Amino acid sequence: MDSIPSTLIGQVPGSVVPHEANGNDRLSIASSPHHLLPEGAVHACLGLFFQRHFATDFCCFDIRVVFEGKCHQNESLAFAIVALCVRYLTLESVQDLFGQPDPKYVERHYLRAARERFKLVSDEPSIINVQTGLVLALAELLASNGLQYWMTTGIAIRMAQYMRLNKEYNEGVTVQMQEIRRRVFWSCWVFDRTSAYLLNKPRTLSLANVAIALPNTEAALVHHEVTKGWTLDDFHKMNARMSETGMTPYYLKAVSLWSDLADFSVCRRRLRDNLPPTEPRSAFYKLNGELSQWYNALEPTISWSVPNFEMQRHLGQGSLFLATHLLSRSAVCVGHQCYLPHLDNYTVLSGSIDAAGWSYLHREESLIEACISNALSVGEILTWAVAAQVFQDHNDHLQRLWAAKSILSIVRSLLWIRHATDPKVSETMQGLAVKYLDVISRLLSSWIGQWKVAKQWLSIVEALSALCNAAYLGDIDESLLAPQAPNESPDEDASKQFYPRPGNGQRSTINDPNLLSSLDLAGCDTTSKHRDLQSIWWQLTGGWPFRVSLEAYTDDDQTIDPSIFE
Repeated sequence: MDSIPSTLIGQVPGSVVPHEANGNDRLSIASSPHHLLPEGAVHACLGLFFQRHFATDFCCFDIRVVFEGKCHQNESLAFAIVALCVRYLTLESVQDLFGQPDPKYVERHYLRAARERFKLVSDEPSIINVQTGLVLALAELLASNGLQYWMTTGIAIRMAQYMRLNKEYNEGVTVQMQEIRRRVFWSCWVFDRTSAYLLNKPRTLSLANVAIALPNTEAALVHHEVTKGWTLDDFHKMNARMSETGMTPYYLKAVSLWSDLADFSVCRRRLRDNLPPTEPRSAFYKLNGELSQWYNALEPTISWSVPNFEMQRHLGQGSLFLATHLLSRSAVCVGHQCYLPHLDNYTVLSGSIDAAGWSYLHREESLIEACISNALSVGEILTWAVAAQVFQDHNDHLQRLWAAKSILSIVRSLLWIRHATDPKVSETMQGLAVKYLDVISRLLSSWIGQWKVAKQWLSIVEALSALCNAAYLGDIDESLLAPQAPNESPDEDASKQFYPRPGNGQRSTINDPNLLSSLDLAGCDTTSKHRDLQSIWWQLTGGWPFRVSLEAYTDDDQTIDPSIFE
């Protein structure tokens, strides 16, 4: 394999001059000549960064012109940007910029280089280092490096906590810098919610400890305007106009509500909440009530409709608008599907109950109706977005982390609609569920060329489908009986890393009490395609009594190891 050109680039836009290497200095490894950035690489990748990730994933955490300057001056940040966005370059651009015909090689090369550079500043809290950590973390996730993603996100969050970015302790800096500090923290908060769901981990940042305002508009940031002090709890109650808030506060509110209900599922709150979900005092009822009250009160101009989307797209906020609605609707599914009754061919009926005294076969029509309607509405929006080809400006509003979260949130609900013989499910609904599952599979498949992790997300859909086909139809996929396949290693350094294994930080056997619990596991642990499906199949053949052992779900067992993306 040819190496990437190492010609030293001068101080011109689009190039980065590395630190001087010293044979005895720790910078010497990271600053070796073969890691230098070719001229124009940063400029090309920055354009893609602003187009695809800046608004939704990073909450516009800086002024664009200022951030561009940082990338041309800060080596660690520049390499992180290239590591994240080189995957979007065309083959011709990769060849012209890097002199290398293999984009995957370039991606791995600069990801390792960015990783080494970030290690050198990982104990130096600063705004630019938090930004670098978040950019690198996203690059690690998209490259399917689950362990590196988890660790890098954690370092960035710890820096932000150390700097007290979650508080308004910033009187000593300019109004503009105060706003940037807030945006950097909100970006950390979004990443925390994302990693908690994708890695099946507890959340790190609590809103109870957040006392900062929501991000201001871009115009307010540029003109040094003081924040109006709106928070997640009150901005929608203050009669604020869209021209004053923009879409970002609505997006963050949707992330917050979605994350609360996702946490209910991830941490298996049904096993602990001693009040039924229909009881107004229960946690589930309160969370769902807050979501419904907020979403139903949205102004007509930002309620879901195709004309409203087109309007927001022309204002540069199409992704935020679409994210707000898909996350809000999928939030209903991610919580309500915990109460869907799974009466498959292998269930052994018994009188087992949850912490609230409900049978696991209990049918609550209001919960079922809400889950079905929202799952189908999310599928309808996704299908429209794909078929309408609304992304001809090459700004694919669907290839985003929030879209992946929405998709993974509704898969179980769609599979239940497809397979369960429930009175609330019609043949038309079953046909729509099949159609939307196919759209989801094709959408995830289309991302694999640029996002390696999309292959793992697709394996989740396939694993859940295989389990449901076996449980409800007796249709046994060959993967259930095939020998375990080796996991694909993301890069040459993976073998040196620690991953929890059975008997060493991970449960050695599958002891889920019913199909619902196994779907939870398969939906979070993408290695189940090879490691766990066969065990789950043998449980299916033996029959599952509906019993729940709280000891089987201790806090330690709620966390799935970061190797799920390997």
